[in-house]
Amino acid sequence: MDTENLPSSKTIACEDHLIIWFWETYMHNKGLEQSAILVELMNLGDLLVKVRQTQPGFLLKSSSSELVCEAVSQTVITGDVFYHKNKHFIN
Repeated sequence: MDTENLPSSKTIACEDHLIIWFWETYMHNKGLEQSAILVELMNLGDLLVKVRQTQPGFLLKSSSSELVCEAVSQTVITGDVFYHKNKHFIN
């Protein structure tokens, strides 16, 4: 029987958090109005929901469970320092 190892729900949630957090921080740093940021975040959320519905085990190729879960804690602990250290992922 061929089985696929799907990522845990924690890993998926952590990756989604990172995607949203980096995008929101990027837009704040670019000086976008809060109302524009909220619209963009709602659109991103809709896109992530569609991706998760069509491909439940989808993760970015560079993601690993340990990496994304650790990175989430760093967004909480170090915030902008973590963003500036890793912003090359979105630029």
